[in-house]
Amino acid sequence: MINEIYGDEFVMTSHSSRYSNSTQLPPSAVPGTVWYSDQRLKVYTGYGWEDAGAPAYITLSHDLKQIINWAKDKMDQERREAELHEKFPALKQAKDNYEKRPPHQPSKERENRKKKGVVEKSKKKMKKEIKGKRDKERKI
Repeated sequence: MINEIYGDEFVMTSHSSRYSNSTQLPPSAVPGTVWYSDQRLKVYTGYGWEDAGAPAYITLSHDLKQIINWAKDKMDQERREAELHEKFPALKQAKDNYEKRPPHQPSKERENRKKKGVVEKSKKKMKKEIKGKRDKERKI
């Protein structure tokens, strides 16, 4: 039996009791007698009264705490962005335009050339090669 529950950073616990905690100690108890006192169940062992149960500790894993903190940070970021968008409508429009743009897709021609093993060269490299070939031809 659980007589108390303890939480941690993200686990909230509360206690409410419908019972009065001012019950009277039974005048003649035999071992096994149950008594409710101070918001706890107690059992008479024949030698004295002991709590019937132990507290339970509930905690979250480190990963789950990180996820919760990330989500809280993300919500704060989105709230700040919404405030900025209200204050600066142009910022909201710029963000909307950015999000609506189509993703960059390479041209079909470029993809085909890459598939065929043709390496594209920059204009500078091509000019350099042409100049080098001309210089060789002149020497010959």
